[in-house]
Amino acid sequence: MFRRILVPVGLGLGSLAAARYAEQLSRWLGGRVILLGIGEHPREALEDLAQQIRRPPALLRVEWGTRPLAEVIARVAWQTRSDLIVIASLEPGLEPLIQGVVASCGLPVHVIPPGYDPQADRWGWLEATASESPR
Repeated sequence: MFRRILVPVGLGLGSLAAARYAEQLSRWLGGRVILLGIGEHPREALEDLAQQIRRPPALLRVEWGTRPLAEVIARVAWQTRSDLIVIASLEPGLEPLIQGVVASCGLPVHVIPPGYDPQADRWGWLEATASESPR
């Protein structure tokens, strides 16, 4: 279902949480994570982030120039044949960007809420669902 999960990073403090959430989801679904470095996000920072994720993601970096960032993210999603976008909402002021991504891309978008800790897995749904066997 979600074979390629695009995660724009460099938009704020939630990038790591979004990347880890996408990684957990990709393990559960058998997909692949693509980290998209936005703007001046250095390649080294992307590689450091990738090393913190258990399953190595693909790394992309893009300069968007004068185009709206939401349009750039949607275009990269199309070019990489992504099935899902995971984006963090931890920074104030990202709401218009997130709304723009939802409106432009035509794909499902998971928004990671403030304070989300992917390591906590409060409800245990990832492990419980993955360990259940169909009858």
